[in-house]
Amino acid sequence: MKKHILIFDSGLGGTTVLEEIARRIPSSTYSYVMDNGAFPYGDKPNSYLESRAIRLFSRLIPISQPDLVVIACNTASTLFLDTLRQQFDIPFVGVVPAIKPAAQITQSGVIGLLATKATISRTYIENLHRQHAPDCTLAKLDGQALVTLAEQKMIYGESLQSSIDDVVKEIASKSNLLSIDTIVLGCTHFPAIREELINGWPRTCQWLDSGAAIARRVETLLPQCAETTHHAEILFTTAPLIEWHQLLPLLRRYGISHHQTIAID
Repeated sequence: MKKHILIFDSGLGGTTVLEEIARRIPSSTYSYVMDNGAFPYGDKPNSYLESRAIRLFSRLIPISQPDLVVIACNTASTLFLDTLRQQFDIPFVGVVPAIKPAAQITQSGVIGLLATKATISRTYIENLHRQHAPDCTLAKLDGQALVTLAEQKMIYGESLQSSIDDVVKEIASKSNLLSIDTIVLGCTHFPAIREELINGWPRTCQWLDSGAAIARRVETLLPQCAETTHHAEILFTTAPLIEWHQLLPLLRRYGISHHQTIAID
């Protein structure tokens, strides 16, 4: 029997993780959960998001019946991953910013963590820094404004280079980007605009994300089947999705052709 994996994010950023998992584990089936009713997560109160997640998964798990859930959102992983693991008797895999591999490849000793306000403010990030990159400087770069731009690109397929350039200039006004030689993409939306970020960044850097590492972790936890094709069964959202037809070209890459709204408010 095929194993069923549920991928969760506040928006479409988690599809960058879904792509890596589906490539590595083609024998599984997939569903995607998009909490668009609270998008973006990076500027919402912690208590609101945690209680919302418990309500959402209490509804979703009986409907989707996943064998494993991936929290493909850095903000959510740092905030309520442990709570979900305690509440539900199935494996949950979260996103860990790639600070450890960044420390292994940086030449300047200065790493940039490009993430949402919520992620860069977590003590969890400080712990990762102390554990895995104690000899490196970690520059926390507020990329909150990039989340919506990445979401727009994923929905409408349009490059927003000039808008992304403006955000990079704003980030550069607050941090010395020229000292950074390695950037950790600390939001699953950001791989979708990696090319635009590279084009707009003031120096050549190495760019890292966690997608492949998450896929490897899922593979170790999920017994594999013999099938060689994957099929993403359904897209769940928490609010009406007026962009459904615009999203179809993106979602059909993963076999998603059905949509269901889950009301939790």
